Amino acid sequence: EDFFFPREGLRGTAEVTFGSRLLGGDYEYSRYLIGLETAFALLHRPLRFQAALGAVQGNAPFFERFYAADWSYFAIGPALARALELNFSTDSRYDAFLAMAGLEYGIPLWSGSAFFRRGYLALGVRGVYSTATLGGGRTDFSRSPVSGEAALRLDTPVGVFNVSAGYAVDNFL
Repeated sequence: EDFFFPREGLRGTAEVTFGSRLLGGDYEYSRYLIGLETAFALLHRPLRFQAALGAVQGNAPFFERFYAADWSYFAIGPALARALELNFSTDSRYDAFLAMAGLEYGIPLWSGSAFFRRGYLALGVRGVYSTATLGGGRTDFSRSPVSGEAALRLDTPVGVFNVSAGYAVDNFL
């Protein structure tokens, strides 16, 4: 019922992407991604559950594959999250399979009519597993599948902004 601070409801997404030389492309591949997000009350505060499953088949370009740090709050090792769609990590592995599940607890802080219309404190935990081959192992770069988050989420007229402890930790681990 509210994209910024959902208290109840369910949102599901399904994406299929494919490329083929028959369509003038340079790659032969298909990519599948299913996402689920639901919110419900816990102690009169919203608890949001998020999950995603993905698979890539064929010779997909790296930018259509799954990068574990993009789905985590932070990664231990040099697998830094991307900023402005640029990846400065020394881990260049983009995987063919992804599984992610997470919980985020929201504590509302304020609501008003100023530039920062609403704000809430988000406390979250997320588990991510990605692999290059079905049943394959993780690399040392993404060896910790669990990450946590404490963030201030801000709703403004120009979009949502985050002040994220997880992102700060990501830059130092």
